[in-house]
Amino acid sequence: MSTDHTGRRSAIKTTGLLATLLATALLTISCGGGGGGGGAAPPSGSGLTDSFGNVVDLGSDGGSGGGFGAGDAGADGTGGEGPPLPNASVVITDSVGKTATAVTNADGYYRAKITGMTAPLVVRLVAQSGKVYTSLRADAIKTGFNTVNITSFTDKIASRIAIAAGQTGAQSLTPSLVSAAAIAAQTADLKKALQPALSAAGVSATLDFIATPFVANGTNIDQVLDLVRHEVTTDGSTRLYTKKPTTDANGAANSAELSASNVLQPAVTNELDFTKLKALQATLNQCFTFTQAQRLSASPNGCDGFVHGAYLQGSMPFGEQLRQANGQKRYNVILNPTDLLKDAVFEIPELLAKFESTPGSGTFDIAVLELRWFQPLDNSYRSMIVNARRFAGYVNTSEANAVSKIGADWWLYGNQRVYDSFINMRARSIINLNPATNTSTVPSENITGLGAFVNGFSYSDISGTWVPNTMRSYNVKGPGLPAAGLTYARNDIANTCLGPTSLVDNGEGFPGLLSVTSTTLPALTATSNLSPWFWVQRTNPATGAAIPVPNSVNYASPSFANLSAFNAWNLYTFVVLRNDGSTVTFTARNVAAALPADSLRTLPLHDFSVNDTSLLIASKTAAVSVTLNWVNSPAMPGATAAWIQSENFAAPVAVRHFAEKPFLRGKTSQTSASSATLGVADLGVGGNCNNAGATDVVLPLGITNTSNRLISLRTTYNRVGIDQQRRWRN
Repeated sequence: MSTDHTGRRSAIKTTGLLATLLATALLTISCGGGGGGGGAAPPSGSGLTDSFGNVVDLGSDGGSGGGFGAGDAGADGTGGEGPPLPNASVVITDSVGKTATAVTNADGYYRAKITGMTAPLVVRLVAQSGKVYTSLRADAIKTGFNTVNITSFTDKIASRIAIAAGQTGAQSLTPSLVSAAAIAAQTADLKKALQPALSAAGVSATLDFIATPFVANGTNIDQVLDLVRHEVTTDGSTRLYTKKPTTDANGAANSAELSASNVLQPAVTNELDFTKLKALQATLNQCFTFTQAQRLSASPNGCDGFVHGAYLQGSMPFGEQLRQANGQKRYNVILNPTDLLKDAVFEIPELLAKFESTPGSGTFDIAVLELRWFQPLDNSYRSMIVNARRFAGYVNTSEANAVSKIGADWWLYGNQRVYDSFINMRARSIINLNPATNTSTVPSENITGLGAFVNGFSYSDISGTWVPNTMRSYNVKGPGLPAAGLTYARNDIANTCLGPTSLVDNGEGFPGLLSVTSTTLPALTATSNLSPWFWVQRTNPATGAAIPVPNSVNYASPSFANLSAFNAWNLYTFVVLRNDGSTVTFTARNVAAALPADSLRTLPLHDFSVNDTSLLIASKTAAVSVTLNWVNSPAMPGATAAWIQSENFAAPVAVRHFAEKPFLRGKTSQTSASSATLGVADLGVGGNCNNAGATDVVLPLGITNTSNRLISLRTTYNRVGIDQQRRWRN
């Protein structure tokens, strides 16, 4: 337990990327800063106060530096990007390489003892999400507390200083590159880009982003942080964008970086803000103190007032979407029958973007949020992206008296499309270990592209299962795609073979990419192409050179190798053909820009080479458990899933067998000892009907073939899924 800096007691779980590497005690803070009291009365005459003016108990925990005493020096501050960054690992490095560590509390506050350290300092924070933020301080360390905030703004300053010194970005900054003059110059430039929003928030012109104490409570400087989207690009530089991207008539989003010529505008009345997000967090946390059965019972039980009665994520209600995010339904297997959401601890949701429901109105009444929570029952950290809407009153007349617990008529509200659908970016680094086939036919490759999905199955509230819906095929058009768009067909739609039972029951329903030159939507023709991905760039993992594309609809021609059009928040148009021959049209946004294929060669990816090659070439029996190992990179978000897959394309069966498990960030293996075995219980089957027209059956991994075996590790970087794959292709 720890006391946060508003005086509350709160449990903190150490699950950040570096938390597993740091022997760090949790902070125990006597009382809060910025408007908080509480905690035990300090010994009189201690004379030591933190950056917020609160008296610090002598002997209280100073992170890795031990207890504080009279005459000691401390570093403290707030880690935040709008919402606070709780339970984050903090490492402070001085000019001679000495380090101190700490962990932030529920409000993003940290405290560390730095007695004996010598400026300049570089401070790094690794958030629960895996994102890394850097801060710095150049002036001499004084007795008492030295404020070093760690935010999107300090990371931008650190990035600019590092780049000016010939480095790649904030994560390459060292204390030797830090000077007061450099900090002052980059701070002045950043303030020019933020000026309208700073003025509207009442931020003093003399505010120091690094050394002025602040509380992550949505006011003053934190109000401005709430308006900014922070990204670290593949070249290592930090970029700041407005959370109000505009979209042109072609669906292309404006992704211009904030600058003196592209300044940050303030929020307007009734936008979704920190206060409302804090209310949403409180309601979610109250709701999940109840069991699943209690949550489904009549109100009041903490589970009303935040989800609109008409919430649909396509055909998926909010509750089912949460269960999917919790891993309770995957490949027709209940991974854990326990209610994993019980006692889940939600962070303050992160607001990713705001949009106008009526373009040009100036009313930003649509918001995209990322919900993040810690699940104590399986010790995992989860997240999902949702939509929120503001209404001038509750829409459903049958629930006209419903009151929003978020505030100002804001509700969680789905995309309201007819079908569950989305578009997202993906990148893969594939290493073929079979020298006999690692040729131009199936070479090692780095590839990047996108997938556009319309689920061929809908969730039934009545049966609690996924059932086939009326979608037959669809076309999607938008920025960066070929003129004809991408045309997909539903796999296995022939009457003789609807598809594997596992897909029907849990709605995986992957469509196959059929054409990039035709807009004709097939009514009954099944595609033999299981892959939904359209790969835009393909490069050599060793040299970065472009390599020829295979004769496959999934790979764009070289003329489509330019990624500049694939911006975050682009709008794409879907046209879906139904069983009865009618069509329905809707739009969807991607949430991330494309990741250049060659960046996979230079990004500090996890070390996935430590696995025994026999995993890829030896047959496995039905009862086998497979152990995958890797070494997490400290400069990347922690991996979130791993899987092994076998494929057999020989007649009369064309089938893929796979086992997959999500897991806690920071883990470095999937093993029996960690109860994360990849074994027969996790097997699923995907792909085509066999040639006899019957559905495939679940088989052990590679028990009969080694045609193509791969092991894979997935990481999310700036919301782009990165797959690291090692395969043996015969």
